[in-house]
Amino acid sequence: MADDAAASDASPSESPEFAWTPPTGWIGSGSPGLADEIERTWAQMRDPPLEDVVSAEEKAKLPPLKAAILQLMGLDAPPTGFRAHHFTDWKLLCYLRARGGDVPKSAARAVECIEYLEQGLARLRTYETSASADHRELLRQNMPNGILGKDRRGAGVMYQRMGMWDVPGIGRETGLDTYIAGLWFEVWWSWHLLYQESIAAGVALVGRLYVVDLAGMYLSRAMRNISYGKQITATFPGKEHPIPEGMSKCIVTNAPWYVERVWSALKYSGVIPARTLAKVSIFGDQAKFLAELSKHVDLDQVPSLFGGSSAAPWRARSASCVACCPRILTCASSRPTCGRSTRSTIPARRC
Repeated sequence: MADDAAASDASPSESPEFAWTPPTGWIGSGSPGLADEIERTWAQMRDPPLEDVVSAEEKAKLPPLKAAILQLMGLDAPPTGFRAHHFTDWKLLCYLRARGGDVPKSAARAVECIEYLEQGLARLRTYETSASADHRELLRQNMPNGILGKDRRGAGVMYQRMGMWDVPGIGRETGLDTYIAGLWFEVWWSWHLLYQESIAAGVALVGRLYVVDLAGMYLSRAMRNISYGKQITATFPGKEHPIPEGMSKCIVTNAPWYVERVWSALKYSGVIPARTLAKVSIFGDQAKFLAELSKHVDLDQVPSLFGGSSAAPWRARSASCVACCPRILTCASSRPTCGRSTRSTIPARRC
């Protein structure tokens, strides 16, 4: 019993069940080991209690949802191995919410995802073992994402400087398959860390807070990113990401005028589910952004780049680089203010 108590009190990095611990901070370049770690630990996934914000109605629907999934799969009991994790209350709740609480629709979607996710794990393994060092570094440097600090639930906060992304440019240099495999590394990295954070918090944390910075996002680049993004989602079953509810809340800062107008129109279009709409807050004003952010996370956990007081390093190009590099991979300046050399083993294209 003493050993069990010690294990339950251990931090994620100290817990004996985890041999590969995703580091918080800047998303790395895909070091090998994550796929094996997930396949091993998720096959015996612990199922901590759900967060208090989960309603009694949702909890009551989880047993019939599990039964409906098993029936569709022709099983009498949950499978063993990697697929076992889909039948924890944590994952069942994600599937339930993905279809607005409709049990039959949630079960059908869960089966689609269960059948597909072995492919997602295979893409992660391919990226770990086959992606070139140049391509890994390209993704790390030019698609700035990082988990820094924690929200008040105990989940790390994902920061994305999306205004600096040139998704078609990265895909052009790496190839669509390598780029998608890199995205799978990020997805699994985030979810595996969230699982560890759930163990540490003692509750199943559903999704994490996303903070998205759109500084430097021109309309033309936004449209190119969206167009290329459709090619990526087309590879998913039903053109939806097969691991639902990865985001608990999304706060957007430095939003250009057109983003706020487009989002306002979408609110009344019926295209985006009401649950998703409720998760997203968009700000062009820094003071309003910080006021909203502080509802979810203490500002000493927020990087100074986003108006907080955390001393955690932000390992990415400076915001000034956006001005000289409106397309991430194609710097028009021979001496960019970010200090990044335009010389690379991967050919850069000029703006």
